[in-house]
Amino acid sequence: MVESKAKGNKKGYLECVGDFFREIKKVIWPTPRVTFKNTWITLVMIFLVGTFVWAIDVSFQEILRKIMSIS
Repeated sequence: MVESKAKGNKKGYLECVGDFFREIKKVIWPTPRVTFKNTWITLVMIFLVGTFVWAIDVSFQEILRKIMSIS
């Protein structure tokens, strides 16, 4: 019973491709300026977060080094 419903709802390959292109036409694509701006924002945030994680890592290393030298 489930198989018959599934087979009845199958679309052909060409119909799926047509649906794909109809949906792609509805997409509002960003301008090159917006894309460039968003890329720089992303790169800056990656650098800032990476620097923050590095600073925490170095701090924990120093704390552990001091703890290990005490005992």
